[in-house]
Amino acid sequence: MNEIRKYMLDFGYNDDDINKICNAYPLNNLRVDTLYDKIKENSLFLLSLGYSKNDIIKMTKLLPALLAYGIENIRQKLDDLIELGYSRQDVIKMTKTLPALFSHSIENIKQKLDNLIELGYSRQDVIKMTKLFPTLFSHSIENIKQKLDDLVELGYSRQDVIKMIKTLPTLFSHSIENIRQKLDDLVELGYSRENVIKMTKLFPTLFNLSMENIKQKLDDLAKLGYSRQDVIKMTKLFPALFGYSIENIKQKLDDLIELGYSKQDVIKMTKLFPALFSLSIENVKKKLDFYGDIGIGNVFINDTKNLMQSVELSYARYYFLYDRGIVIDESNYGKLFYGNKAFEKQFGVSKEYLLDKYPYEENKRNKSL
Repeated sequence: MNEIRKYMLDFGYNDDDINKICNAYPLNNLRVDTLYDKIKENSLFLLSLGYSKNDIIKMTKLLPALLAYGIENIRQKLDDLIELGYSRQDVIKMTKTLPALFSHSIENIKQKLDNLIELGYSRQDVIKMTKLFPTLFSHSIENIKQKLDDLVELGYSRQDVIKMIKTLPTLFSHSIENIRQKLDDLVELGYSRENVIKMTKLFPTLFNLSMENIKQKLDDLAKLGYSRQDVIKMTKLFPALFGYSIENIKQKLDDLIELGYSKQDVIKMTKLFPALFSLSIENVKKKLDFYGDIGIGNVFINDTKNLMQSVELSYARYYFLYDRGIVIDESNYGKLFYGNKAFEKQFGVSKEYLLDKYPYEENKRNKSL
């Protein structure tokens, strides 16, 4: 036993880890010489697969039996999971989080995938969800169905719930009591129940944020020059703002000011269109440079939402209209921002045709030559 302890200490385990692992079934049924061989063989094999020593220590503390499994069984489980649609790297990452996956039969894993598909997810959805939240394999299908039903009872549609969990599969790990409490806590901050349902549909990750962090974000935004009512309205429209660090928000405000807007203009623009925080400053600059070139750069202080449209589409529409004798200026710039169906209905050309006929990047390169 001293030889085993020395090997495991050298590997990185502490005394408590060693006692817990070696006393767990089935390792506690092995002869000392066999136990030593299995621990050494399996730990070296796991290292060869791409796990680090720290990964192996963490995994075997959660699943001591992993050190007693046959190497061929471990290899076969990895191959079986890869055949189901995961990459080798996916499987390594999943089993780091849920080493108990090695103890699940491949038949049970396949059944869980099929059961999730029957609930309304695509095969691709299920692969993505279990990659993000491998612990889903440890939830019974009955508990999963119950969570879906409970969420529907809170005011979401079945389709809303399916979509939310695609984005945030860890929602299955939240108790319905905690979810209900989060909704109530958000209402207390000044949102209506309808607002909160809509916000969490758009940004399910809100359920993962503590109320302390949410309250702090509201306070931090108010300190930047917005009123409390502004902040409530902005986060209703763009709840993902809760996921941005205050440092990144401040930087975006500074970047917009550097483009030539006043602080007051920037506050107004982000109040009108808080999703502006989701656009890279390079993206915004490219658009504003183009709109400045065609003489409508000032309209976005009051009509900021149109900055969401790609510069490629705006460029194509502008030159399409120009070729037909329609000159765009501040009095009629709205034509550039019709919905695709409305533009096609009025002018008889599709978005695809325009982008192909008037390629922004190609013409931009030609102008620089």
